[in-house]
Amino acid sequence: MSKKLLFLILSITVVSSSNELSSSTKHALSSLAPKGHWAIQLEGKTKQTNFSYNNHGDKAKLGSDYNNINLNQEVLPLLSMFGEGATFGTTSANMEVDSEQFELVAGYGVTEDITIGIIVPFRKYTRTFNFSVGNGNIGLNPMFDSSLPMSPDNSPYLPTSIEGITPMSTANVQTLLGSEALDLGYKPLQSTSNSGFADPTLGILWKAYKSDIHSLILGAGYRFGIAKEDDSDHLLHTDIGDGNSGIRLQVEYFRDLTEGFDLYSKIELE
Repeated sequence: MSKKLLFLILSITVVSSSNELSSSTKHALSSLAPKGHWAIQLEGKTKQTNFSYNNHGDKAKLGSDYNNINLNQEVLPLLSMFGEGATFGTTSANMEVDSEQFELVAGYGVTEDITIGIIVPFRKYTRTFNFSVGNGNIGLNPMFDSSLPMSPDNSPYLPTSIEGITPMSTANVQTLLGSEALDLGYKPLQSTSNSGFADPTLGILWKAYKSDIHSLILGAGYRFGIAKEDDSDHLLHTDIGDGNSGIRLQVEYFRDLTEGFDLYSKIELE
């Protein structure tokens, strides 16, 4: 099992109600179901963003990997026949992602201290992608014969310096990305949406310790990798889940600090 810290939550809660709950029924112990009964919880959250963090931890706009790229012979070697400076144009791209995440948690109290249950996540991602290409000096050759081998005399592309040849349009470049003949075969860079169930987890929670001011819950579960694999031909695909099975571990700790103040922490590992 590869050990990876999923997340750590530390929170301090201020309780102002005069009819506050006892420490034994708040926070860490709220995830346990009563003995002989089911407890069901549905949690949902939405998020809209146009940036993310790269591998170096720097904030970057979504779509920046496809922005301001000169589609010259360094990117597309087929342009080498036209010499240095030949280009289909420079890209302009930006993206916004709307995510909807729902999680159904159902647990059954085997005893007062042990609950077994399942977590079923559902995800939906909608990507609004704006993409264009401009300022190229290579265009389509209207006289190209696809039944013949490509050659300098039968090239699908020609310089715009030749009368009647116009620069490649955005649609032309999208078609080029999907060209099997050029061994690319990518799907168009456009707004898309995908949704589905992510990887569910079947597990157990154990109330390992409880006092008037402390409580500790230990959890273990097995995640079933049922999410669909990444679409490698779709450059903008967002995974619903990683599709990998594995063991998950969880620790929850609660402490009643003083009147009106509580400390809650949670660590998950997989």
